[in-house]
Amino acid sequence: MMNQAKTIVFQADASPAIGMGHLMRCIALAQAFIKNGVEVVFLVDAQTQKIAQSLPAFRFNQIEFDHQAVTNHALDYFFKLMTSHHISPELFILDGYHYSQHYREQLKSSLVQMKTDLVIIDDNGGEKAGDLIHADIIINPTCLQHEPPDYGSVAPFARVFAGEKFRLLRQEFAEQPIIEYGNRQGIVLTMGGTDPLNYSQHCLEALQNMQLEQPVTVLISNGFKHKKQLIKQIDCLPKNFSYLEQADNIAKIFAETELVISAAGGTQFELYAMQTPAILLVSFDNQWRNSQAAKQQGWAEVLDCRQQIDFAQLKKVFSLIFDTAARQTMHKKMHGGQANGAENLAQALLLLIANQANEKNLI
Repeated sequence: MMNQAKTIVFQADASPAIGMGHLMRCIALAQAFIKNGVEVVFLVDAQTQKIAQSLPAFRFNQIEFDHQAVTNHALDYFFKLMTSHHISPELFILDGYHYSQHYREQLKSSLVQMKTDLVIIDDNGGEKAGDLIHADIIINPTCLQHEPPDYGSVAPFARVFAGEKFRLLRQEFAEQPIIEYGNRQGIVLTMGGTDPLNYSQHCLEALQNMQLEQPVTVLISNGFKHKKQLIKQIDCLPKNFSYLEQADNIAKIFAETELVISAAGGTQFELYAMQTPAILLVSFDNQWRNSQAAKQQGWAEVLDCRQQIDFAQLKKVFSLIFDTAARQTMHKKMHGGQANGAENLAQALLLLIANQANEKNLI
């Protein structure tokens, strides 16, 4: 089934606790590899598989594995798993902060046996000491090209692909036309695929007292553990409040919207590509730096909610909803043009694979 000339293996977990951001950007890169004729396989545990199967964009070969067995016996487990499925991948792409240094070390040793490069997707130069030392290739799709982390000091032998050129957005964003700002309407509230801190509810509590006339649409995923309560809350709000459950046309929704209130994860890059002004809520440390860059560029307001939500600040920032001129100014500072990052990265990695193969043939 998987005897293709080139195969790329992905591992990126998703859960209510860690969210879906790692999985979603791997989906974007996987789509680009398939577009370039490459076979893609996802290694998924039971929880990730359940979430992935609810996503319209997840249409890939997958292998379910025992997370505990991998953790305890990664060195043997991966080698046996790959050989039993007749897979000899060119690249193994790992995305997630929760994988231990021991796990990464064992995975690397297993991949050496298969002559497979380990690719690690990163945001901040490694969350912990030693996170990146085993990487052959590091991808940072979230930093600014002129301000990458100092990867030379943490992984001196790794190849690095970083910056705006490699933003990992799904194919729908590359295909979605930009809509003139004057033709847009409404507010969208989206807190990612799981909303682990239940910020959707808190934002709605602030919005419902603002006597809004614009339509407000809440995006709800099957990964929300508080989904039923949130729907019940929305049903009790005025008629201009509504929700979309497991929407499969996110690029179109963002492109048609005046302002999006969003979690400050990878969604901010989707919003920039659609030239949609935003209010970004920072929940975790890894989101802080990139969100500050968005604020400095002038297209987003940023709230630091890592400790708790400040309702006074929330209401103050939400006043932007009434300031059409400010939103138009924010829109004009967004230049788009970053929706093809997954395609750029896939082609760069395939070129690297081809060059490495040529070098081996010359030896």
